Amino acid sequence: MAGDDAFSGGTLKRLGVRGRDGLRLAGYWADGPRSYLGVMTAGFPNFFFPGGPHCVPDNPRHPGDQVDFITGALVRARDHGRDVVEVGLAAEEEWTDLMAGAPLSWRPHPLPGSPLGGPAGETMGDAYGAFIFSEAGRAA
Repeated sequence: MAGDDAFSGGTLKRLGVRGRDGLRLAGYWADGPRSYLGVMTAGFPNFFFPGGPHCVPDNPRHPGDQVDFITGALVRARDHGRDVVEVGLAAEEEWTDLMAGAPLSWRPHPLPGSPLGGPAGETMGDAYGAFIFSEAGRAA
């Protein structure tokens, strides 16, 4: 699949990561990695992986941009009294499909007002519109 990083995708699967309801990342990614913006995958709240699959391999600044983006999401969650950040399945599917069809030399950058709309549930708008911010025990 275009945009997959064999090292980070495989490494993340070998770590034995588990998400909501015991979902294993290795099983969820059995047919290839899935992500939103290359930083998060649905069903794995509060699990960010900058530099993971579907990132920009030929842009040395991209992992730093991803860390800044993640930091912004965490600050926004804290500022709104939320402690769970996750991405919805629809946003993940749209991003993964986009990456599957995009040439390796081109990857869009998350921008405020992105057309990659947000999922149902409480969202905080702008660049974080596809993230769901909730309180522990009341996650989406």
